[in-house]
Amino acid sequence: MHKRFSQFAFGFMLLFALQAGAQTFAGKFSQVPQYMRIQKNEQVSIDKFPDWLAQHYKLPDGNGFKLLSTEKDKLGMVHYRYQQTINGIPVEFTMYILHTRNGIIESINGDLVGNFIAPEAPVLSNGEAISAALSYVSAVEYKWQAEGAEEALRENTGNPSATYYPQPQLVYIAKGNKLGGGVFNLAYKIDVYAVQPFSRRYIYIDALNGEVLYALNRIQHANANATAHTQYNGIQPIVADSVNATTYRLRETGRGNGIRTYNARRTTNPSNTDFFNTTKIWNNVNDSLDEYATDAHYASEVTHDFFMNNFGRNSVDDNGLILAAYVHFGVNYDNAFWDGGAMNYGDGSNQNNTTPYTTLDIGGHEITHGLTQFTADLIYENESGALNESFSDIMGVSIRQYARQSAVVDYVLGDQNGPPFRSMKNPKNYGNPDTYEGIYWITDTFDNGGVHINSGVQNHWFYIVAQGEVGSNDNGHAYNITGIGITAAQAIAYRTLTVYLTPTSQYADARKYSIKATEDLFGACSPEVRVVANAWYAVGVGNAFVQEVNSDFSTPVTNYCGVPATIAFIDSSTNAVYYEWAFGDGGTSNLQSPSHTYTSYGTYTVKLMSWSPDCGRDSVIKQQYITITDFTPTAATGADICSGSPATLSATGAGEIKWFETETGGTPVHSGTTFITPPLGQTTTYYVENQNPGATASAGPASKNFGEGGNNNSDHY
Repeated sequence: MHKRFSQFAFGFMLLFALQAGAQTFAGKFSQVPQYMRIQKNEQVSIDKFPDWLAQHYKLPDGNGFKLLSTEKDKLGMVHYRYQQTINGIPVEFTMYILHTRNGIIESINGDLVGNFIAPEAPVLSNGEAISAALSYVSAVEYKWQAEGAEEALRENTGNPSATYYPQPQLVYIAKGNKLGGGVFNLAYKIDVYAVQPFSRRYIYIDALNGEVLYALNRIQHANANATAHTQYNGIQPIVADSVNATTYRLRETGRGNGIRTYNARRTTNPSNTDFFNTTKIWNNVNDSLDEYATDAHYASEVTHDFFMNNFGRNSVDDNGLILAAYVHFGVNYDNAFWDGGAMNYGDGSNQNNTTPYTTLDIGGHEITHGLTQFTADLIYENESGALNESFSDIMGVSIRQYARQSAVVDYVLGDQNGPPFRSMKNPKNYGNPDTYEGIYWITDTFDNGGVHINSGVQNHWFYIVAQGEVGSNDNGHAYNITGIGITAAQAIAYRTLTVYLTPTSQYADARKYSIKATEDLFGACSPEVRVVANAWYAVGVGNAFVQEVNSDFSTPVTNYCGVPATIAFIDSSTNAVYYEWAFGDGGTSNLQSPSHTYTSYGTYTVKLMSWSPDCGRDSVIKQQYITITDFTPTAATGADICSGSPATLSATGAGEIKWFETETGGTPVHSGTTFITPPLGQTTTYYVENQNPGATASAGPASKNFGEGGNNNSDHY
């Protein structure tokens, strides 16, 4: 059975344009805007949010929200992340975030879906869904079958019931994860962790017929090849716990709920095998390369300290999640990865003369995948996956700099255990783009849609924000930017990721919300905002920054056919904070994007003045912008005729008058106030209506650098 739900639309849309050249943040998958800043006279407390929704907004049948997390930042704000649900079932990859201060909602952002059509009840059982998922993966051995794996999981999580065996969860998801189509499938979301061949994916099984709708990789790699043969960090202080007077192991309990570094013993199914030492001085140089275990342990400790000391964050989940790492993963394994719960470090390939992947930047990179998992949860493919990888690169470089405290910052990845595999300063040196959709940009399915390759765009943006640069991009746009330092740049990147982005975020979203994050930290129209916006322009995302306020607005329809006529005005001003509207009928408003009800017929001139304490003021007047016509319904007059004669029929009314042969309309048989019928041999009924068609118009930004992403060079609207 299918049930149609009404579209999730807000009764008034309080939209906010973040900076010069930006567009109003329209929703990607519904008419709900991506971002709303709530004016003070409309603000509501977080505990009354459900009542506020019911009072102001028309919600679809069965719509709800599931709280995902609550986090407090160093600005004193608390952020609540919600997932959209229908009839209590989560809609995958939706997220809406409430930004509050002192319990009052100040702004909201995220992505929701509308025009929802989906089945309500499953046909398949949990067991049938698991069988379909395992058939799709077709592994020889699974994690829950491997010796010691379940015990290790329960120890690391502190949950005695934890298991790798699939636990199906009902969700709604569009086939192929195409969220914009409006048609959704009821699916079982199944986490399948395979040991041989190695993989971990969420498999989405159609709950009606067992079809595989989508598979999402959970293994998030560093994607590197290395060749060095040294320990990476010299002599460093670490914390290891004492088993007894002469035995120590690489565990500690002082940071969060603990940091644990285990020996994977060159298997792909590691159990919790400790590294031991007989003294407090760890000097384990041996043929087994165990000296690199202390590098992994040190990387975990430094990463925890970096997030705690800079942002007040207690581990990747902000709740002290144990940072478990497995060293010596696999045989000749040339990589490192986050598997959804732990870091795993390969030793590298002997054939390539490489060394283990337990460097500071790689360790920070992998642990940041965990941070992303617990915040924006960026889908690991295409542009969202490129952002996912880039944020890990950004934090990996920042964490290494935090540990070194050097005046010189090294903006390369992977150079500690071999030749670098990515550069933020010169992405093209390693086959990565430095311009959005420029040279080396990936558009196919290679590299999971270019997650490692296309990350070069945001990586280069970060470098420019921090260090500055003079140059021109692949679009031929020249720029000259003075950097603001890595400390400010990493704070902006962290806030963008953890406060504003959602699973489906694209490069255009990263631009919008990094500007918003910069405004939060440094103020509107601040030098930092200018640098952040211009750095995005330098990498081909969006326009150059313009500091002045520019007032502008629009409305979907300007001609109405009756009163009362309630019209939603959409502000598209730039750099504005305050607003004064005059609607031409004596009505006014101070909301950013208000709705106004006209009660009299006529033509109205609308004026908007907007301003900011930091950026100035501007006004716009749109003459005779709104027209409301007295659209009186049609009055028609019939006729009596002799059989075989035509009839002359007449009608009056505003607009265009059309005549039809059937009550349901279809193709009109005539247009105009007078209709002469064909000769009639019997009593015949004709139907007439008056129409006042609105003008057609384009919607959405003219630039392909805004919106959902993936637009081509002509179809921007």
